Order: sequence, then C-alpha cells, then structure tokens
Amino acid sequence: MSDSKPSPLLLLSSKITLPELPSTSIIRQRLHVKFQDVISRPLTLICSPAGTGKTTLALHWCRSWHGRILWYSLDEQDNEAALFAAYWVTALKKVGVALDEKVVQIALRGQFENLNSLVTHILNSLNQQVDPLLMVFDDYHVISDRRIHQAMRFLVQHLPSFVRLAIISRTEPDIGVATLRVNNALSEINNHDLNFTQDEAREFFSLKIGESIQTDVVDLAVNQVGGWAAGLQLLALSANSASGLANIASRFDGTHLHLLDYLGDEVLSQQPQDISRFLLLTSVANRFNADLAQHLTGQANATQILMHLVRNSLFISPTEDEQSWYVYHPLFLSFLRHQLQQHFGDQLPELHLKAFCWWRYQGYFGDAAHHALQAGDQRVIAELLEQIGWDLFHYGQSGLLNRCLEALDDTIVASSVELTLLKASVVKIINKDARNVEPCLSAAERSLPDRLTDEEWRQVQGKFSAIRAMVAMCYEKHDEGATLAGHALDMLPANDNRLRASAMATLGEIHLKQGRLDDALNRFCQSEKIAHAGKVAEGELWAMHLQAETEYSRANLQQAYQLQTQSIQLAQSYFLDSVPDVDYVYRQRASVLLEWYRLEEARQCCQSSLDLTEYRGDYWLLPVYSLLIRIHLARGEYSEAERLLNINTQLYAKEPYHSYNQWQYETAYIYWHICNKDSAPLTQWLDSQPDIRCFTNIIQQGRGRNQAIALYVTGHLTQAQSQLALQIAAAREFQLTNDLIQNLFWLAKIQNSQNNQQGVLESLSESLSLGFQVNYLGSFLESRCEIKSLFEPLMDVFPEQARQHAKRLIGLAQFAPSPSRAPQIPQVVKEHGLTEREWDILQLIHQGLKNDQICQRLHIAQSTLKTHINRSYQKLGSSRRRDAIVKIDKIVNTIATTAEPPQNNYSQNN
Repeated sequence: MSDSKPSPLLLLSSKITLPELPSTSIIRQRLHVKFQDVISRPLTLICSPAGTGKTTLALHWCRSWHGRILWYSLDEQDNEAALFAAYWVTALKKVGVALDEKVVQIALRGQFENLNSLVTHILNSLNQQVDPLLMVFDDYHVISDRRIHQAMRFLVQHLPSFVRLAIISRTEPDIGVATLRVNNALSEINNHDLNFTQDEAREFFSLKIGESIQTDVVDLAVNQVGGWAAGLQLLALSANSASGLANIASRFDGTHLHLLDYLGDEVLSQQPQDISRFLLLTSVANRFNADLAQHLTGQANATQILMHLVRNSLFISPTEDEQSWYVYHPLFLSFLRHQLQQHFGDQLPELHLKAFCWWRYQGYFGDAAHHALQAGDQRVIAELLEQIGWDLFHYGQSGLLNRCLEALDDTIVASSVELTLLKASVVKIINKDARNVEPCLSAAERSLPDRLTDEEWRQVQGKFSAIRAMVAMCYEKHDEGATLAGHALDMLPANDNRLRASAMATLGEIHLKQGRLDDALNRFCQSEKIAHAGKVAEGELWAMHLQAETEYSRANLQQAYQLQTQSIQLAQSYFLDSVPDVDYVYRQRASVLLEWYRLEEARQCCQSSLDLTEYRGDYWLLPVYSLLIRIHLARGEYSEAERLLNINTQLYAKEPYHSYNQWQYETAYIYWHICNKDSAPLTQWLDSQPDIRCFTNIIQQGRGRNQAIALYVTGHLTQAQSQLALQIAAAREFQLTNDLIQNLFWLAKIQNSQNNQQGVLESLSESLSLGFQVNYLGSFLESRCEIKSLFEPLMDVFPEQARQHAKRLIGLAQFAPSPSRAPQIPQVVKEHGLTEREWDILQLIHQGLKNDQICQRLHIAQSTLKTHINRSYQKLGSSRRRDAIVKIDKIVNTIATTAEPPQNNYSQNN
C-alpha cells in the first residue's frame, strides 16, 4: 500500500467542450420561447427518453445565452464522486471561474469525494464574479451516486441569482425535484414537449431532403414514429427524396424495435464490408479516436473511414476536440452492439482486451478497468488492480474497484497480499459491515504462507491483525482488539505508518473504554505522531478526534473544541471531508456546542455531519438525528423533533447498533417523553433495558443515567438514587467530570422530590461549581425542570461559583420554550411546504419585526435568518418582503376562518 499522493487524473477535454450544433437542426420556435422561463428559475430539467432532441434543444438555448457556458457531457465513468469533481472543476476553470488552485489540484488527483465541500468552494468563487453563467450537465441519467445527487441539490439551493443550471437526463434525477416544483424553482421540458409537431417535421424534412414534402406524407411520418426525433432522423437519413420518404414511412409500424430492424436491413447491409466491419468492431468502445479504432479493427485507413462516416452523417458525431474523439448515436450504438454480439460474439473478449490494453497504455485506468471487466479475464483484472488498485481507491472510484474485485475468484484475491488488503478496505466501505472483512482475511491466510518468506509472512500477519483490531472495536470486543493491536505493532514493519497509527489508536480506544484516560490520551498522541511522520492525514485526523473525545469525557470542553477545530482544518487542508472520521468530529463538536447552549451552531454541525452520512446509508443517520432531536427540543421546535424521532424509531428497529448509538438514541427518546410529560412509554422502555453495573466510560455512564432518569420520571426514586450513587462514585474514580456534573444534577432533582434539602444543596453546589468552571449549560437547561424553583431557595447558601452559575442558568431558562406537547403546524402552512421554523419567522415578519429584531428574538445569526427568509419566499412565490406579507396575511386569515390558531412558539414564550 502506498501513502504517496496519486497523480492527477487524465481527463477528456471533449466532455467539457460545448458541442457543435448540427447544421441541419431547426429552431423550434415554441420551445425556443421557453428560454425566458429557463433564465427566470435556478434549474431547468430537460427529461425525456433517448433520441428526443434534448441536447439539440439545449444547444439552441446556449446560442441565446448572453454569458459564459459550462458544458459537461457525462458518461458511466463519471458516476464516481471524485471523477465528477475533477471534470466539473476543470470545466469551471475553462470558462474562467477563478477557483483556489489548491482546490483544483486536489480535485484533479481524484481526492474530492465530499462534493458538498467542493460546492461550497465553487459558490464562494462564483459570488466573487457576477458574470452570467449557464452550467449544463448532459446525460445526467448515468449518475446514481448519492453524493453527486446531494451536491446538485445543495448547489440548486444556494445558486447565485446570475447562475443557471440545466440538467439533461432520460430519467428524473434524485435531486429533490418535487420540492423544487413546490418552490417554483424549476423549469421542465418533457417528452411530450419534445415530440415534433407536423409543422416542425415538415421544416425538418425539407431541410434534410432538400425538397418540399406533402402534408399527408409528413403527417404519416410523424404519426408512425409518434413525433420521436430520432425516428424522424432515421426516416430522413434513409430517404433520398420526397417519394422515398413516403414509401419508407408507409412501411414503418412506429415502434423503436422496427426502426432497429430497419437499420440492419437498410443501413448496415448497404455499407461496404470494410465500413460495416469498422462500425461493429468500434462499437465495443463508448468513445474512440482514429488510433483506438485502428487498434480495434486493424484497419490502417481508420481515419479515412471516420471522415467518410461523418460526411455521410451515419449516426456518428465528432467531439470537436484536439484528440478527435467520436461517439455513435445512442440508439445506433445499441443496434451495433446487438449486431456485434450476433456476428462477432466469440471475438468480444478479445476486442475488450484490445481496448483494455490501449486505454491502459494511454493511462486511462478507469476505462481500462471497464474493458477488463467486460473481457472477463481474471488474470488481466488481477494484474491491473495490482498495478493501479490503490490509485482507483485514492481517486474515489471505490465502486469500480469493488466491481473488479467481485469479478475475481476468491482464490485469486487470497493469493495476493495487495488484493486482499484492497478487498478488505473496499468491503468495509461498500458494504458498511465489518463482518465481511474476516472471510477475506481468512482465505488469504490459508493461501499466502507457502508463497512468502517467514519475515514477509510475519509482516502480512501484522497488517491483518491491525485490520482485525479495527473490526473487533466495531463490535466492542475490547480484549480481542487489544490483543490484535498489540500483535500488529509487534509485527508491522516500521515504515507502515498507516496501520501502525491505526493499531496504536485502537489501544488508546480500549484504555478510554476502561476509564484509563491518561493512558488513552498518551496512546492517541503517539498515534498522531506516527501518522504525521508518515504523512497519513486520515490517521492524524482520527487520533485528534479521539483526543477530543477524551477531553470531552473530562469536561474539558474548551480543549475538546480546539482539537475539533484542528481536526476540521486538517480535513479541509487535505480534502478528507468525505472520510467517516469527519462525521464523528462534527457530531462531537455539536455535543460540545449543545453544552455551551450555542444551539444554532450545534445544528449547523449536525447538518455538516448529515451532508457526509446521507450517501452512506440510513444506518449512519441515527446518531445525528438523535442530536438534532435534542437541539430542536431546546429550541422549541417540537414538530421537527417529533418527525425525526419517528424516523429514528424506525431506524432503531431495523438492525442492532453500537452501544454509542444506542446511548444517543435513548437520550433523545427520553428527553422527548419528558418534554411531553408522558411517562408511560418510559415504563415499557425500562423493561427492555440491560442491567448496567460498570460505569468506566461515557457510554456506560450515559446509558446508566438514562435508566436512572426514566426511573425518576416513573416514580421509582429509590432505585434511581441508588443507580446514580454508583455512577457518581465511578465518575469520580475515573475522572469522568462530564458525567459527574450531570449525575449530581439529576441526583439533586431526586433529592428535591424526597424533600432532602441538605442533599440537594450538596449535590447542586458541586454540580454547579463544576459547570461554572467549564461553562456547562445545555444539560441543565434541557432537563426540563423548573430551574428557578430548584435554585432560588438555595441562592444565599450556594458557594460563590455555584451561585454565579445558577444565576446565569435562571436567566437563560426564562427564554427557553416551556415543555409542552408538540404543536402542529396549520394545514394551510403545510400546503405551502413551510417548516415550523420558517412559519415562525414569517409570522414575525408579518408582525412588522425587522431582521435584527427577529435574530434577537430567535437567537439566530443574520446569515441563518436570510437563508430561512429566502427559502420561505421561494415557497410563497414571492421576491419581496411586501409581496410576502400580503401572502402571509392570506394564510393567517385562512387559519382564522378555519378556527385553527396560528402557531408561534417564540412569541408565546417570550
């Protein structure tokens, strides 16, 4: 495994070059007038099947655009976030967008998998240049990568007013189209729009054939192919005259299948043998130039044949770039490949191997891997991955890499150290299940020893042990993880910084779980140094995150926050935003901000975490949603909290979760029911809980405290008190100050219910004094107790620090929403697609409050308010405050007439 940075990706400039508009295309006036609609909305979606004239229409529109034009023609290879990023950045640079050169270079190395981070860079750059820009993404239907969809969704939401986006696709893209429709932010062209009318077809045939065409012939042709542009093109190309068109049109039955049959009878069979052979053999490639065509066909006159095909418009288009690349019309390409299978089926593997060799020699490893797969030659695939497997991994093409590995027999993978390590790494990323790693490693252990020297095998065992140690930690097998990590450090070569740093961090994690915080911190610092020495940025990031977690356990919130800041800066410097470790950093940072009661910043950190986790699958959403539920409750956004709790409950029932995630889910669940004064579900929940008696780390402490809180809420005060007494003793012993503060506070509430005022004084004095020292706020305020009634009787006898902290908490509690059942957004508000937060803001606007007053009332930043206002205005179809107020007034009147009172949590509670 190499730690060196990969070389820049080789990109085809033709894919980001504006295609030439066909000289025989016609301007379809009824579609052309829609261009005004296009430039008035952020996104235009041209969505229809193949051969309907989508690209031609977009090219006509481009001619009417007064400004810069970015064109990106996508293909299957671009369904990888890293490659997509590289092409997009290159295209932006090509049209004069001044991007940070470091961003460009990282993207060109294929290391920019987190596209939301890239979009942020792009938007910041765009906002510095106000020249109009149209970005066109052609053939977007080849994209299924959720990261790319998420980036497009994010882009549309924040697109500057002088930038417009056009997506050309055969299928509706997964970028939130329904929401865009509701918000009136979308222009659409569909198959019905693109079908040719009789008048358009008449103009088209006259231009193509050079003769005036009778109305009845045009009507027949249009009816036979249903106005389908590709069908009309086939008819025109097949007819030499008006009479020929009439004859051909009468023989079609209007189905695409019949048109394909006709291509065989009337087009391919009419070509000379060398032309026919050339067409079939070159169809094995998605794109080709004269050199690749000659390599595939063995025909020395490949260039002349290409020129002949272009001159005769035989369903081939030059890409008009310096390398002279060509592509066949998609329909014609499908036909050719069908014929190729019939006539040269036995030669297909050999053809793909030829293409593989050519692409590999040129340095286009993604294309080479594609043809190696198609050839089905496992030896070739294995050799290719041995050479460039880690490059594909670093380029972010893990999907393609996984397909290559799956094409190999297990025995081939098991016979190679590199292939085994590749598969172990990719399996964990693709399948999100660490258990799939073990069969891969076990197979290699049965195969490799006889092929290696004793020292080589010892080093391989060290590598495997390091990976197994990580897997053991995923399943909380701490003793096993410690043994494996120790073996790894004994056997790994000194220069394997990546796995040595990982093994050292694993040992630190085990110390952390055992409550040995000093030992844990020491191991994490060693891991960071090892990773830094080997320039393993991911290892540095993980070690710093674990240091921050250790400081958080001690309630050293400022130190934890500083480490998180350094981790985020490191991730941004090396563009590691897409690795799972960054998700953990943002979640942990949200926890610190929640304790400081900086709720909007905490929410933003959760959103950053969601941006990273959404494409990885539902499993990863639960801990983020759990934090968001607590934040929404603290802000009084009960409907949103309830919505996320319902989602979380469904996720939690699907599969077993790590104890950390269980703790996060349980905490949100309990606080929701406390907020709603509904203890019955907590009684049922307690019956299903394990008996926790060890409290050496924050997970065990948190889960135990949740049980104690539930016992207290359901009236089992003695049991709750006993549980917390055990936890307080353990928190003191293991320096878990974070948990000590919370445990003492909840113990004080229990003692207050028992009228034990001396106990309340002692518990609160210590809890508040510790909280004062680290600015600990959130856990006091989100407990939903009457802060004022609990603290005020003791203000005169509190120690000074406890008194100061109590006074501050009482002040903050005055502005916190009162606990109540989740208010329901009025139906008419829901029909406009408005969230509870947006409706709160609109009501305050309706009341005449200025932006700065709203920010003060809702405790949010100006930038956050502007984002909410812009989205609200879009949903209302308004561009100005005055127009929005008129529409809000109508909504309020509708609510009043239906006897449904308007909801405004903030105005009611302040």
